[in-house]
Amino acid sequence: MAGYISTKTVPNQYVASPIAIIGDFPDEDSISAGVPFSGKVGDKLEAILSACGLSKSSVNLLNLCQHRPADNNFDYIAESSQLSKGIEEVKNYLNSSSRPQLVFLLGQKALEHILRESPISDWRSSPIYNSTQNILYLPTYHPNSIFRIPANFGYIIHDIRKGLRLKEAGYKGQPNYDFNLNPRGIALEQAIEEILSVPRTECITLDIETKKKEPTSLRCVGFGLSSNKAIVLGNNGTPDFQQALDRIFTTRQGYTYQNGLFDREALRLYSGNTYKLTTDFDTHIASHVLEPELPRDLGFLTQGYTDIPCYWADITFSDDVKSSSDKTPFDKLLRYNAYDCVATYQIAEAQKIELAEKQNLMSLFKYELEMLDVSLHISQAGFAVDVVRLGELRTIVERKLQKCLTYLFILNGQRLINFNSPKQVQALLYDELKLPVQRKKEGGVTSDDAALVKLIGHCSAQIDKYKTESTKQEWRNKLAVLKLIQQVRGYEKLVSSYLDIKVSPDNRVRSTWKVGGTETGRWSCGLYIDGTGLNAQTFPRLVIEDDI
Repeated sequence: MAGYISTKTVPNQYVASPIAIIGDFPDEDSISAGVPFSGKVGDKLEAILSACGLSKSSVNLLNLCQHRPADNNFDYIAESSQLSKGIEEVKNYLNSSSRPQLVFLLGQKALEHILRESPISDWRSSPIYNSTQNILYLPTYHPNSIFRIPANFGYIIHDIRKGLRLKEAGYKGQPNYDFNLNPRGIALEQAIEEILSVPRTECITLDIETKKKEPTSLRCVGFGLSSNKAIVLGNNGTPDFQQALDRIFTTRQGYTYQNGLFDREALRLYSGNTYKLTTDFDTHIASHVLEPELPRDLGFLTQGYTDIPCYWADITFSDDVKSSSDKTPFDKLLRYNAYDCVATYQIAEAQKIELAEKQNLMSLFKYELEMLDVSLHISQAGFAVDVVRLGELRTIVERKLQKCLTYLFILNGQRLINFNSPKQVQALLYDELKLPVQRKKEGGVTSDDAALVKLIGHCSAQIDKYKTESTKQEWRNKLAVLKLIQQVRGYEKLVSSYLDIKVSPDNRVRSTWKVGGTETGRWSCGLYIDGTGLNAQTFPRLVIEDDI
């Protein structure tokens, strides 16, 4: 890709330190100062290092490329000789006798070119030990990302501190995990006995993997017995899989989960309402109580609470993170599930210590844990639906929708427009009707609902402003177009979200009610785990009357 590349370079900073920081390229401030990580980005990095007992002058500072690309666009240097030369210098340093013991990789490009991994959001905070080089690598976000995502400031500090802690501990890679994957025959019997031998007062984590769009079709069920031991039962389509689950779940019902609402309900449906599982602890709920403003997915919690490196980047999921694609090799899925179990175990142990130290939050945690059974009951019950009446309402709404589209076709000079296309709607509103262009906070052009409301107000004001009837009529037509677009969107939303829903075979509509779904404390709601139902929190309050 063609683009300007600065001729002025910023040399890497080498000092007598066992720690190195590698970024992508110098920004404009660094080019001006002739020193890597200068200016605003350098100030952020200095503040981060200071919080970790370091400074920029006490570590080696390197960039993959010593030249700055135009607009800070890495694509402009992606295939350049300047980048190749810079990477060669970095790699020579990492293989030299003066190489560091600990290397922090800042951002996506450093991660890609040094470790050949991606994306940074998955790999940040992952300790990667290279035994040949005797170097511990730890990727984290680039400080320049803080200006877009302020929360990254805290994440980078966490990651730097983790790297320093592991270096001091003499980290030489992950421990040897004891994973018993897909045992069969006598080995399966021994695995069952080992699971059932764990005292009821001790923790066992439970995690399942299901087929894409078939949450009741189990691919495997994993049990975490300790911080480094897991047993995963694979579903090979033989009776011994269900027989093993029957024995385990009829003997022990209480487990520790990460967002166990899905696991419990999927297992209940799989067993035909036989398995009556309960929740001893849930890391998702604990995270909701301890840090409600932070993400609560297992990947994020693994990065924050454990030293386990990313193990999920090459697993293909469907839209529901609990459902894996059938394209994922079975042996890889089994190992992934085992890691889920030990990660959840380690997270739960750490969260229990935090909650014990914060007794004011312990009561809230216990309350939310109790509410899981309530939310499951509501999810399972659902509500009855008159499917005949539902069909009649859909017919009425579709008739109204077609009427609006016909009026728009006439007002638009008998030209068809896809009103689901922002580009076509914007061309109509701003190029043809010459209405004032509406923009998002980020500056991009928009024709969303908020924009329509503003434009409707503008057109109404113009109608009141002008005296000439022809001018008034021109603005009335524009106002009519805006209101019709509003109605079209409203009717299409009504059909897709509420009238064209999948109803369960028993003519009931169900939702999944999530106790820890929001950072404000209220519950959230979504489709039922089998893909039927709807978000029952958003029912429209309107009366639908037939025009006939």
